[in-house]
Amino acid sequence: MNRSERLVKLLQAKVSVVGSDEVETRWRIVVFEELQRMVGRLQFGGGDNVGGDRRKEVTREVKRLAKDDAEARRMLTMLGAIPPLARHDALRELFNLSIAAANTPYLIDTDIIPCLLAVVSDMEVSEWVLSVISNLVTMPEGQRAMS
Repeated sequence: MNRSERLVKLLQAKVSVVGSDEVETRWRIVVFEELQRMVGRLQFGGGDNVGGDRRKEVTREVKRLAKDDAEARRMLTMLGAIPPLARHDALRELFNLSIAAANTPYLIDTDIIPCLLAVVSDMEVSEWVLSVISNLVTMPEGQRAMS
């Protein structure tokens, strides 16, 4: 059983002794340590990283865990794994939201335009940023916010 499968089993396992704080604490420590190793491999490549394929595999697993398990999401956030995932995915979701004209006023109310303009020069995400901006400026509210 590889590490990802072990982590999934740990996260899905129920604490066997109801009301035992000690057992629950031990269980959380084991899960936390496994997540910590996973985040280390994600952020720093880890010792077992043979190439980008391993990192992509770990990224997919972390995304799945963050999506499916609230406790894992909380721990992953504490460990700092969410931000590296989060920029491309966040811009993709902003793009999806900006497609619907009905969402434009809500997006503009969040002061998203200055944030988008601040990162538009980052070549890694500029395509997504420009796509979101172009969707927003199709509405009068978006045009006003841009000016």
